[in-house]
Amino acid sequence: MTNRDSTAFGFRTLSALLFVFAFFALVPAIFYGPPLGHSLGNNLVWLSSFDAAIWRGEIYPRWMPELWFGAGAPDFFFYGPLPFWVTSTAGRALCWQCDIPNLLNAGTLVILCVSGCGYYLFAQRFLDREKAFIAAGLYMILPYHLMIDWGVRQALGELAAFAVFPFICYFLVGLFQGIRGSGTGVSVGVAALTFSHLPSVVICACVLAPATLVLGIVKSRSCAETVRFLLAASGFALLGLGLSSIYWLPAFSLLPDVASETLWQTSFNWSHWLFFDGMAEPNPPMMMLLKLWLVFTSVLLLVFAKRLWSSPDVAIWCYLPLIVAWIFMTPVSWAMWRTLPFLQAIQFPWRFMMMAEFGVPLAVAFALPKLKIIPSATMLLVLSLLSGVGGYELGNIMGVSRQIVDGNVADHLSAWEYLPKTAFGPIVKLTGGKRDALRSDWIANPSEISQSGITQLSSRHLIVDVDVLAPTQVVVRQFFWKLWTAHDVATGQTIKLSPETKFGLIAIDAPAGKSKIALDLGWDWSEKLGMGVSLLSAALLLLVGFWRRNAKGLS
Repeated sequence: MTNRDSTAFGFRTLSALLFVFAFFALVPAIFYGPPLGHSLGNNLVWLSSFDAAIWRGEIYPRWMPELWFGAGAPDFFFYGPLPFWVTSTAGRALCWQCDIPNLLNAGTLVILCVSGCGYYLFAQRFLDREKAFIAAGLYMILPYHLMIDWGVRQALGELAAFAVFPFICYFLVGLFQGIRGSGTGVSVGVAALTFSHLPSVVICACVLAPATLVLGIVKSRSCAETVRFLLAASGFALLGLGLSSIYWLPAFSLLPDVASETLWQTSFNWSHWLFFDGMAEPNPPMMMLLKLWLVFTSVLLLVFAKRLWSSPDVAIWCYLPLIVAWIFMTPVSWAMWRTLPFLQAIQFPWRFMMMAEFGVPLAVAFALPKLKIIPSATMLLVLSLLSGVGGYELGNIMGVSRQIVDGNVADHLSAWEYLPKTAFGPIVKLTGGKRDALRSDWIANPSEISQSGITQLSSRHLIVDVDVLAPTQVVVRQFFWKLWTAHDVATGQTIKLSPETKFGLIAIDAPAGKSKIALDLGWDWSEKLGMGVSLLSAALLLLVGFWRRNAKGLS
């Protein structure tokens, strides 16, 4: 067996072990259902709709017609699709007949395992195989990663960001070292991160940007090498943003057309969540846990300081993320939060905890004496189970009630912030912002939400059969949004649409007699531009790859 074959076999074996650790971390969820985290109801509803659309043959569904009692909403114009793509494909491959809660578990299992594989590759840039394996196993079960993001918050987008970020770091180091294909890896990694969770792009950039500068300025041997690396890193990162522009460009462009202001109202505003600012905290138990973990992480890395600085390459990745996290989670950065809109979009400064704990597995594995795979695997197996049980119990204690989750899932209720404004205003006025009141009203008046003759329904197209004696306004059970257009299938005549006044559903000015009316969700200019930029970026990335295939340097 060649050395290359041995390395490949080793990675396959270690990946299988990491999969087992992920399984043990999710054992409580597999047996008893996902923990009752804050976003569990949304995740189940989104996954149910997204999975159905994928298996209808829709590659990238954005309008989810099943949401809000079957009135639809444009949630996936704004929410990152990657974790749901993974769950509806790789998750289904693991558990083809699974119901939606177990499918969510299967998708999380894949994402958690991938996060370990990514960290293993990253850690191998600095450590031997056994220590990199320990670091990968620890990364998967870190408290914020597993207990808070999965257990308490059910933040599927952030979980996916946890999985992608180590790959970007791995390829960035490889780019600096001149390893072929690393630039392409940076681009694909940035695109995957963007498709996962937009706030995490900003969070990760706050670490990747200074890390790139440190590598380029401090570690380079010459000014020319510094310039070449910085230009290459910036260029490949921009190409990654270009690849994902089919998602983020419409997300930003269309945000004013939904009730996005609810993202920053009341307790969701960033100003309520800085650590150690002396202000009242909206969620004291979770804030206390996060602050304790931040302090413990900092003390742990200080204890290892002398050992870590014997290897500056390792120390950079241990301390730089922690320093960035301290800056952005405390009042030190108050002026930046106050003045930078892209920072405010993160909502919760404590999301930087994903950076604070990033260097912990690397530091612990580096400081440990050399261990064999079998005792290391045994130790990590036990820790995975304990962390999984702890995260599951925390989620059930600090999350939401089963009654709320079941009610939201039964009605396919989704996030307020992604409702079209033409629906949000009337519904809030009618219900006072209480989803239970909306449920009661629609149950009491079933004719108002009837299917109105809908015979075909997908994420961007539906057919309505109309039969009226005189020209009249027909209400269709889908929320009105500015991208909807309608025409008579037989004559091709354009038909006027408007929002009806009570709920903001689609109102059709239907002609007299029988007619078949097609409603299509048109492509916004930002979608068309985003698609063009994504295709152009992919072409440029291929050209750069072919051009540098046989060259030495930073490709």
